[in-house]
Amino acid sequence: MRVPLGESCDGCGACVYACPVKAVALVEGKPEINYGRCFLCFNCIEACREREGRASLYGYLPHLDCGECGFADCEEFAEGAAREEELEKCPHLEERLRRALRLVLNPGDYLPAYPIADHRIPTKSGIFEVGTPCESSPLIATSDYLYTVARVTEALSFARINAYLAVVPSEGYCMRLAITLGTFSTDALREMLEGAELRHRSVILPRQARVLRLKLGWRTVFGPSKLEELPAFIIKNQRLFGFRA
Repeated sequence: MRVPLGESCDGCGACVYACPVKAVALVEGKPEINYGRCFLCFNCIEACREREGRASLYGYLPHLDCGECGFADCEEFAEGAAREEELEKCPHLEERLRRALRLVLNPGDYLPAYPIADHRIPTKSGIFEVGTPCESSPLIATSDYLYTVARVTEALSFARINAYLAVVPSEGYCMRLAITLGTFSTDALREMLEGAELRHRSVILPRQARVLRLKLGWRTVFGPSKLEELPAFIIKNQRLFGFRA
Protein backbone atom coordinates (compact mmCIF):
# COMPACT_ATOMS: atom_id res chain seq x y z
CA MET A 1 0.00 0.00 0.00
CA ARG A 2 1.37 3.41 -0.97
CA VAL A 3 1.57 5.86 1.93
CA PRO A 4 -0.42 9.06 1.17
CA LEU A 5 2.10 11.90 1.02
CA GLY A 6 2.16 15.48 -0.16
CA GLU A 7 4.10 16.81 -3.11
CA SER A 8 7.04 17.74 -0.89
CA CYS A 9 8.10 14.10 -0.29
CA ASP A 10 11.60 13.81 -1.74
CA GLY A 11 12.22 10.15 -1.00
CA CYS A 12 14.81 10.90 1.70
CA GLY A 13 14.21 7.51 3.32
CA ALA A 14 13.89 8.79 6.90
CA CYS A 15 10.75 6.71 7.34
CA VAL A 16 12.55 3.57 6.12
CA TYR A 17 15.31 3.86 8.72
CA ALA A 18 12.85 4.82 11.47
CA CYS A 19 10.87 1.58 11.13
CA PRO A 20 12.00 -0.98 13.75
CA VAL A 21 10.56 -3.97 11.83
CA LYS A 22 11.59 -2.98 8.26
CA ALA A 23 8.00 -2.61 7.15
CA VAL A 24 8.70 0.50 5.03
CA ALA A 25 10.52 0.48 1.70
CA LEU A 26 11.10 3.02 -1.06
CA VAL A 27 9.39 2.03 -4.31
CA GLU A 28 10.10 4.37 -7.22
CA GLY A 29 11.26 6.94 -4.69
CA LYS A 30 8.09 6.83 -2.55
CA PRO A 31 7.47 4.93 0.71
CA GLU A 32 5.30 1.83 0.75
CA ILE A 33 4.27 -0.03 3.91
CA ASN A 34 4.06 -3.80 4.33
CA TYR A 35 1.10 -3.94 6.70
CA GLY A 36 1.78 -7.60 7.36
CA ARG A 37 4.79 -6.46 9.37
CA CYS A 38 3.61 -3.05 10.57
CA PHE A 39 2.46 -2.86 14.19
CA LEU A 40 1.45 0.82 14.11
CA CYS A 41 4.26 2.35 16.14
CA PHE A 42 4.04 5.46 13.89
CA ASN A 43 7.81 6.01 13.98
CA CYS A 44 7.69 6.54 10.21
CA ILE A 45 5.20 9.37 10.59
CA GLU A 46 7.29 11.06 13.27
CA ALA A 47 10.35 10.86 11.00
CA CYS A 48 8.62 12.20 7.92
CA ARG A 49 9.45 15.77 6.97
CA GLU A 50 6.04 16.10 5.37
CA ARG A 51 4.54 16.19 8.88
CA GLU A 52 6.27 19.48 9.62
CA GLY A 53 3.97 21.42 7.31
CA ARG A 54 4.76 24.78 5.73
CA ALA A 55 7.15 26.99 7.64
CA SER A 56 5.71 30.11 9.25
CA LEU A 57 6.87 33.56 8.17
CA TYR A 58 5.94 35.17 11.47
CA GLY A 59 9.27 34.78 13.27
CA TYR A 60 11.11 36.50 10.43
CA LEU A 61 8.87 39.55 10.01
CA PRO A 62 9.75 43.03 11.43
CA HIS A 63 6.84 42.98 13.94
CA LEU A 64 6.05 46.64 13.45
CA ASP A 65 2.30 46.10 12.89
CA CYS A 66 2.01 49.20 10.72
CA GLY A 67 -0.93 47.89 8.68
CA GLU A 68 0.55 49.20 5.42
CA CYS A 69 0.52 45.67 3.97
CA GLY A 70 -3.26 45.50 4.24
CA PHE A 71 -3.26 43.17 7.24
CA ALA A 72 -4.00 44.17 10.83
CA ASP A 73 -0.61 43.05 12.14
CA CYS A 74 2.42 40.88 11.30
CA GLU A 75 0.78 37.76 12.71
CA GLU A 76 -2.20 38.15 10.38
CA PHE A 77 0.17 38.91 7.51
CA ALA A 78 2.13 35.69 8.20
CA GLU A 79 -1.07 33.66 8.07
CA GLY A 80 -2.42 35.36 4.95
CA ALA A 81 0.71 35.84 2.84
CA ALA A 82 0.60 32.66 0.79
CA ARG A 83 1.98 34.17 -2.42
CA GLU A 84 5.31 35.80 -3.17
CA GLU A 85 3.55 38.89 -4.54
CA GLU A 86 2.21 39.65 -1.06
CA LEU A 87 5.73 39.90 0.34
CA GLU A 88 6.13 43.06 -1.73
CA LYS A 89 3.38 44.72 0.33
CA CYS A 90 5.55 44.88 3.46
CA PRO A 91 7.52 48.16 3.33
CA HIS A 92 9.90 47.14 6.12
CA LEU A 93 11.50 44.02 4.62
CA GLU A 94 15.03 44.58 3.35
CA GLU A 95 15.57 42.96 -0.04
CA ARG A 96 17.70 40.02 1.08
CA LEU A 97 15.17 39.04 3.72
CA ARG A 98 12.40 39.37 1.17
CA ARG A 99 14.30 36.96 -1.09
CA ALA A 100 14.83 34.59 1.81
CA LEU A 101 11.11 34.58 2.57
CA ARG A 102 10.37 33.71 -1.06
CA LEU A 103 12.43 30.62 -0.41
CA VAL A 104 10.34 29.81 2.67
CA LEU A 105 7.11 30.10 0.69
CA ASN A 106 8.18 28.18 -2.41
CA PRO A 107 11.37 26.17 -1.83
CA GLY A 108 10.63 23.90 -4.79
CA ASP A 109 10.93 26.87 -7.16
CA TYR A 110 14.46 27.77 -6.08
CA LEU A 111 16.22 24.72 -4.63
CA PRO A 112 17.47 21.70 -6.60
CA ALA A 113 15.31 18.63 -6.02
CA TYR A 114 16.63 15.52 -4.34
CA PRO A 115 16.93 12.83 -7.02
CA ILE A 116 15.54 9.39 -6.33
CA ALA A 117 18.51 7.43 -5.00
CA ASP A 118 18.73 4.21 -3.04
CA HIS A 119 22.36 4.67 -2.05
CA ARG A 120 24.57 7.12 -0.22
CA ILE A 121 26.34 9.85 -2.18
CA PRO A 122 29.20 11.33 -0.12
CA THR A 123 31.09 14.41 -1.24
CA LYS A 124 34.32 16.03 -0.10
CA SER A 125 34.41 17.16 3.54
CA GLY A 126 36.02 20.32 4.92
CA ILE A 127 35.19 24.01 5.27
CA PHE A 128 34.20 25.72 2.01
CA GLU A 129 33.29 29.27 1.06
CA VAL A 130 29.88 30.32 -0.21
CA GLY A 131 30.17 33.72 -1.87
CA THR A 132 32.92 35.93 -0.42
CA PRO A 133 32.87 35.41 3.35
CA CYS A 134 35.06 37.18 5.90
CA GLU A 135 36.00 36.53 9.54
CA SER A 136 32.56 37.74 10.66
CA SER A 137 30.55 35.54 8.27
CA PRO A 138 28.31 32.75 9.58
CA LEU A 139 29.50 29.14 9.67
CA ILE A 140 26.98 26.40 8.91
CA ALA A 141 27.63 22.70 9.51
CA THR A 142 25.98 19.99 7.44
CA SER A 143 26.46 16.38 6.38
CA ASP A 144 28.46 15.22 3.36
CA TYR A 145 25.49 14.02 1.30
CA LEU A 146 26.06 15.54 -2.14
CA TYR A 147 22.55 16.89 -2.61
CA THR A 148 22.29 18.29 0.92
CA VAL A 149 25.47 20.29 0.28
CA ALA A 150 24.08 21.44 -3.08
CA ARG A 151 20.78 22.57 -1.56
CA VAL A 152 22.38 24.41 1.37
CA THR A 153 24.78 26.17 -1.01
CA GLU A 154 21.97 27.12 -3.37
CA ALA A 155 19.78 28.42 -0.53
CA LEU A 156 22.56 30.66 0.81
CA SER A 157 23.49 31.87 -2.67
CA PHE A 158 19.87 32.65 -3.55
CA ALA A 159 19.56 34.89 -0.47
CA ARG A 160 22.98 36.44 -1.23
CA ILE A 161 24.49 35.30 2.05
CA ASN A 162 28.27 35.05 2.30
CA ALA A 163 29.13 32.15 4.60
CA TYR A 164 31.39 29.23 5.42
CA LEU A 165 30.01 25.72 5.02
CA ALA A 166 31.50 22.97 7.18
CA VAL A 167 30.82 19.70 5.36
CA VAL A 168 31.18 16.99 8.00
CA PRO A 169 31.96 13.31 7.21
CA SER A 170 28.65 11.43 7.59
CA GLU A 171 29.06 8.40 5.28
CA GLY A 172 27.08 10.13 2.55
CA TYR A 173 23.77 10.41 4.40
CA CYS A 174 21.55 13.49 4.49
CA MET A 175 21.72 15.40 7.77
CA ARG A 176 18.54 13.93 9.24
CA LEU A 177 19.58 10.34 8.54
CA ALA A 178 23.19 10.96 9.63
CA ILE A 179 21.91 12.10 13.03
CA THR A 180 19.46 9.18 13.27
CA LEU A 181 22.08 6.58 12.30
CA GLY A 182 24.93 8.17 14.28
CA THR A 183 27.20 8.70 11.27
CA PHE A 184 27.60 12.48 11.69
CA SER A 185 31.19 12.82 12.93
CA THR A 186 31.23 15.29 15.81
CA ASP A 187 34.97 14.68 16.24
CA ALA A 188 35.58 15.80 12.65
CA LEU A 189 33.46 18.90 13.19
CA ARG A 190 35.42 19.72 16.35
CA GLU A 191 38.70 19.45 14.42
CA MET A 192 37.36 21.71 11.66
CA LEU A 193 36.37 24.37 14.19
CA GLU A 194 39.81 24.32 15.80
CA GLY A 195 41.26 25.56 12.52
CA ALA A 196 38.56 28.13 11.78
CA GLU A 197 39.53 31.70 12.65
CA LEU A 198 36.20 33.45 12.94
CA ARG A 199 35.50 36.39 15.19
CA HIS A 200 32.09 35.22 16.47
CA ARG A 201 32.98 31.54 17.19
CA SER A 202 29.43 30.34 16.55
CA VAL A 203 28.41 27.34 14.43
CA ILE A 204 24.89 26.82 13.07
CA LEU A 205 23.34 23.34 12.96
CA PRO A 206 19.75 22.23 12.27
CA ARG A 207 17.44 21.91 15.25
CA GLN A 208 17.38 18.12 15.11
CA ALA A 209 21.12 18.08 15.96
CA ARG A 210 20.28 18.94 19.58
CA VAL A 211 20.22 15.22 20.37
CA LEU A 212 23.97 15.04 19.67
CA ARG A 213 24.81 16.97 22.88
CA LEU A 214 27.73 18.66 21.17
CA LYS A 215 30.75 19.91 23.11
CA LEU A 216 32.69 21.88 20.54
CA GLY A 217 34.24 24.80 22.44
CA TRP A 218 32.11 27.06 20.23
CA ARG A 219 28.65 28.45 20.73
CA THR A 220 26.24 26.04 19.04
CA VAL A 221 23.32 27.78 17.37
CA PHE A 222 20.44 25.46 16.53
CA GLY A 223 18.68 26.87 13.50
CA PRO A 224 15.50 25.72 11.78
CA SER A 225 15.01 22.07 10.85
CA LYS A 226 13.74 23.10 7.41
CA LEU A 227 16.51 24.09 5.02
CA GLU A 228 14.36 26.69 3.26
CA GLU A 229 14.19 28.70 6.51
CA LEU A 230 17.98 28.83 7.02
CA PRO A 231 18.72 32.07 5.07
CA ALA A 232 15.86 33.93 6.77
CA PHE A 233 17.03 32.65 10.17
CA ILE A 234 20.58 33.88 9.52
CA ILE A 235 19.53 37.30 8.27
CA LYS A 236 17.06 37.85 11.11
CA ASN A 237 19.42 36.74 13.91
CA GLN A 238 22.86 37.82 12.71
CA ARG A 239 23.26 40.59 15.29
CA LEU A 240 22.09 38.31 18.10
CA PHE A 241 24.77 35.72 17.34
CA GLY A 242 27.52 38.17 16.43
CA PHE A 243 28.03 37.36 12.76
CA ARG A 244 27.51 39.37 9.62
CA ALA A 245 25.87 37.74 6.61
